Amino acid sequence: ARAKGETLAFRIMTEYERGSPDWLLRMGVDWVKEWDGVFPDYNNPTFLEFHEKLIKAFGDRYAGSPDFDHIDIGSVGCWGEWNIVCCPPSVEAQCKLYYPVEGNQIKITEWYLKYFSGTPLVMLKGGQLKYAVARGSGWRGDCFGDYGYFSPTWNHMEHAYAPVLQDSVIADAWKKAPVQFEVCGVMQDWYDKGFDIDLILRKGLEWHVSVLNAKSSPIPAEWRPRINEFLTKMGYRFVLREMTHVTEARVGQTVALRSQWENVGVAPVYHDWPIAYRLRSAEDQVLARWTS
Repeated sequence: ARAKGETLAFRIMTEYERGSPDWLLRMGVDWVKEWDGVFPDYNNPTFLEFHEKLIKAFGDRYAGSPDFDHIDIGSVGCWGEWNIVCCPPSVEAQCKLYYPVEGNQIKITEWYLKYFSGTPLVMLKGGQLKYAVARGSGWRGDCFGDYGYFSPTWNHMEHAYAPVLQDSVIADAWKKAPVQFEVCGVMQDWYDKGFDIDLILRKGLEWHVSVLNAKSSPIPAEWRPRINEFLTKMGYRFVLREMTHVTEARVGQTVALRSQWENVGVAPVYHDWPIAYRLRSAEDQVLARWTS
């Protein structure tokens, strides 16, 4: 990612296929078989111990690194998404029993806040979202754009996200940490189902999105201009409105620059990005560099 000039975001999953290692389960951690792997007992003291060790190890290595845009407070439930929807009806009751109790949910959330200090965090709707947001986390939606993907009578945009944002604490999370969305299905699905792309993009900006995960899938050609315009508005976009300086200076003199900038995006920047200046001569030689 660094070689390509990109930053990373990631989520730890403690279950999915072989997410919970056999050696840990053999230490007396109960589990049940679910659709995609095993659902472990999150309340088991041994599981909690190694759960924390894992998050701490990642934090020790990566917290504060400029290579990471944000970290998702996951690692609980199916695909790290704070739910039990991967559990078949036959084991649903057991999954509910193994799902972390509120105290342990808070404990797990605190690990991320502690071990990833200096790195922007997000959390999916559910779990301890308000607890995390109140302590500086942002939030994310994992089915952005859903206006009938699964059901004609229920969708994520109106029935999952909008009610959560009635809470002012969560609604204002974007002021301190990013809002990240993962598209529901892929954009081609939206096109095929006749979703209103303008409504979807308008909602994204209204909710102050900074990061959009479109799953590396092609965008319908007809929508590309509107997506390109959307990309110029999401997150931050600083525009230089005015720059003043002296017209002439000699060696040894101090040159003062005064600039005015406007953020025309829908969110602030969540990392330290200093303004860099470079002074060149008439012969295109770099005479000075500095940041502010």
